[in-house]
Amino acid sequence: MPTPPAPPVDPRKPHRIRLRGPWEWAARGEPAAPARLPFQAAGPGVLRRFFNTPTGLEDGTTVRLSVAAEPAVPPASLDDAPLPAPPDGGAGAAITPLLGAAGSRRRLDLTLSAGTSVEEVALELHLPGPPDAGQTVAS
Repeated sequence: MPTPPAPPVDPRKPHRIRLRGPWEWAARGEPAAPARLPFQAAGPGVLRRFFNTPTGLEDGTTVRLSVAAEPAVPPASLDDAPLPAPPDGGAGAAITPLLGAAGSRRRLDLTLSAGTSVEEVALELHLPGPPDAGQTVAS
């Protein structure tokens, strides 16, 4: 029996790259130790992960960092550059201009307070889609 064709990719739906691991946890005043998501902070500290800038990003692609955490989205930085809080109060921050060249190594730090739980962290790639019916394309 033949395999049915794969459904077409919706360019408006973001492509998610989950940052599962390896993570490390550095409680205040302590050396870093391996950590895994989901993670709950027993005290204040930094949850850290290194990752490479995704390859094959097209012009017009935007990348957002998505953090699923409770009780609130923790302060985050990318290579020591503080990430702005999302304007819509959501759990994502635009990071496209901070990524650098494809394959560049980046360091993500989440500053957690006691009791903060981090369930998932991901990069969301919002690919450029075809123009809407009302738009024209300049050539």
